[in-house]
Amino acid sequence: MNEQDIKNNIEEEATEEIIEEKEENIESIDNEEENIPEEILHSPSFEETEDLVKQRITWFRKWTKDIPNYIHSFHVREILKENRFNETVQMAGLLHDIVEDWNTTFDELRELWYPEEVIKLVDLATHNLKTKDKFQRWKDMMKRLEEACDRNARAIKFADICDNVSGCHTMPNLKKRKRFLYEKCPYFVEQWNKWFWWTEFYLEFLRRYHKQLFNFVTFEKRLAAWKVLWILIWISFILTVWLGCYAWYKTNVSLMKLSLTIGIGIVILMWILHIICFRIPHKTEY
Repeated sequence: MNEQDIKNNIEEEATEEIIEEKEENIESIDNEEENIPEEILHSPSFEETEDLVKQRITWFRKWTKDIPNYIHSFHVREILKENRFNETVQMAGLLHDIVEDWNTTFDELRELWYPEEVIKLVDLATHNLKTKDKFQRWKDMMKRLEEACDRNARAIKFADICDNVSGCHTMPNLKKRKRFLYEKCPYFVEQWNKWFWWTEFYLEFLRRYHKQLFNFVTFEKRLAAWKVLWILIWISFILTVWLGCYAWYKTNVSLMKLSLTIGIGIVILMWILHIICFRIPHKTEY
């Protein structure tokens, strides 16, 4: 056997070894894929989940005419992402409202291959709609979260409340807004204080809450001042009308002119006061 034949045999053996090594690698990859649960292999991406949320969560946010409802779910996911929670928690944050408010079932989520961990977090963050009183629903949920001892589920609900606080200035019903700020939020602060004390997550919630509370107190003061001034102006207007009637009865032209001037001035003052108190917006957004 000459030198050239030896070289050819060595090359052939090396080639066969490389081929065998590649086949072994492919076989090991196939075996690994077979061992991966199907729910992970087929689990939807964030883009697919966003499309699902947009499809299921329709209409606009409460008390607004131009903010889509699904934006809230996106905000919850962003808050969780900013606070470095993993992708499973972020995915559950995107889906946290889809079962509670939009006629989607947990079985449907399973059929769409969402992991059980995501479904479990969504379940813990979902209200029991059988309870009629909304505040009691919150208390029941806080109790479930307390018993579950699941920090990720608590974080989802915390992010949910955090975004709701940012948008509570759009509530047209002052009684509901006052109850939310003076009853619900202090209750949440008490809970979050136990679970997320002195974290950036907790401080961000406090910042948003205090901002809205300050704005609401300011608005209440403006409303109270407007009511008092409105009553005084109406009393002045009635007295002016009485003065005008008296001047007309006495045929006193100068007194009639004076009462008419005062009456017009009061009407203008009422309109200016209305604009100052309600038409000029006060800062509430972030």
